[in-house]
Amino acid sequence: MQPVFNEFLRRDRETGDFLYPAKFRNGNQSSEDAQVAAIREVLQLTISAASDRISVSKTEQIDEAGQRCSDHAAQLRIIAHDMAVEAELGMLELDDPATPALSSRDLLALLRVAKWLEHLKSGLRRPDDPLMVDRHRGDPIVRGVQIMIGVKLAEQFGERLDGTAATLTSVALDVETTPRTSRSALTEPKLQKRRSAR
Repeated sequence: MQPVFNEFLRRDRETGDFLYPAKFRNGNQSSEDAQVAAIREVLQLTISAASDRISVSKTEQIDEAGQRCSDHAAQLRIIAHDMAVEAELGMLELDDPATPALSSRDLLALLRVAKWLEHLKSGLRRPDDPLMVDRHRGDPIVRGVQIMIGVKLAEQFGERLDGTAATLTSVALDVETTPRTSRSALTEPKLQKRRSAR
């Protein structure tokens, strides 16, 4: 990890400024404090992404997940509709006096779950998400974690620092990886291509 800290703390020999200064700085915050805060953000993201085992996704995977959400939501609405009709016609065929009230609550619960599934579908990854890939190359978790770190580095320092992203990924997941993983996923032409495909 020492090379990572060295990279974050390197200074320009002429100006004395950080070579990769933190992009965000409060009005009264020193450049050193801003740099430490940015490093902390990157390390927290690294730990979180590695712990959650963030993975890249193929378009087909997201499409299938979205279709499953839609199918399940539709099935729940059909069941809720059938329950409502049977309740209205007195055809629930249950003798318990509490059944009408319970079935009414169950019906509303089914509709709430259907709505939640539709909401879940709307939150799935979009085509321009950097974690979307055309095909899997290597371990999808290593790739996902490294891309997330590259995005965070660019956000905090204005540079992806692909070598640093690779080092942090290697340490966090105890694997070997190269700068190419985040470089190939986050190059501007590839991102533009994804955006135009939306």
